[in-house]
Amino acid sequence: MAGRPRGSAARDEMLRIRMTSSGMSALDRVRGSVTRSDYVRRLISDDVKKKTGQ
Repeated sequence: MAGRPRGSAARDEMLRIRMTSSGMSALDRVRGSVTRSDYVRRLISDDVKKKTGQ
């Protein structure tokens, strides 16, 4: 079941990617107890902060 959006904006866009089964296994190993979606959102957020200096 999907979680509630954090913040005031609804999640209205979908990101679809293709991965190998070994890539998915690696993702599942490193993400810990967070969902795949939350893990990818955090990666994106951290990268944006790093590249924009925010």
